[in-house]
Amino acid sequence: MQIKVQITVRSETGESEVVQVTKLNRSTLRADALGLSLAEARAVLAGLQQAPAERQAAELVARARRGPRCGQERACKGNHAIGFPTPFGKLTLNSPRLYRCGCESNPRGSFSPLAECLPERRLPELTYLETKFAALGVGSTSPLTSCTLTGSGNKKERSCTTPNIAHLRPFHRKCCNFW
Repeated sequence: MQIKVQITVRSETGESEVVQVTKLNRSTLRADALGLSLAEARAVLAGLQQAPAERQAAELVARARRGPRCGQERACKGNHAIGFPTPFGKLTLNSPRLYRCGCESNPRGSFSPLAECLPERRLPELTYLETKFAALGVGSTSPLTSCTLTGSGNKKERSCTTPNIAHLRPFHRKCCNFW
């Protein structure tokens, strides 16, 4: 069996785009292949968040590409990526630097529309969750939040699903009856 997870993103102009989030393959029914594994669920959530975020960022940049008064297209100074941590992993968004237009009050220099729109570069929900875990008495919340929420697949995060995290179990019991 092949399972495709797709979303449809419709822009403000009414254009639709189908984005494939992930593809899963299943064979015969086994206990370890029933439903989604934790890693697969994390991948689906990360894809569900990345696709709309990329489209939102692209729409913002498209609106900013034109001068506010004259409507002329601004020149691009260069592109860079902005990392944006969320409870489901780190988003990476393309962020071009645009030259300011002559019709603006301060026409010198360049700016990044995305960096101006997202100055904190952090999802407030992630800050909330880290604060909540910290209030439970966890000294460093980053291992706990990466263990329970994010899943980029690096060795540090994978180790949280193994039995050698017994020191975190009391905190999981307090907040969500995980074990």
